[in-house]
Amino acid sequence: MIKKTLAAAIMIGACGPVMAGEFDQHVKACHDAAWAQEEFKDIPNAGVSAYPGGYDDKIFYSYWIIDWDDVQVAGKCTMELNSPKLLQLIDFRKK
Repeated sequence: MIKKTLAAAIMIGACGPVMAGEFDQHVKACHDAAWAQEEFKDIPNAGVSAYPGGYDDKIFYSYWIIDWDDVQVAGKCTMELNSPKLLQLIDFRKK
């Protein structure tokens, strides 16, 4: 029982300010926006990942990574906090 409680406490702490599932639609919107870029059109879904980053009063941000064959790119999406409307897609190579 102690091991299960400890494991649950560690998992909750690892989630940080964004709990698992809370912003699934936001993360999916970021994933899809990154994948929709013309230069990534031939990369399969398995090569694109997105992760929750955090939020403030109005903005949610998510990080995306594309790692497939010889393509390794990362970036960030900013979205409205209350809806998964993309405000900005940032490619860290172009920053």
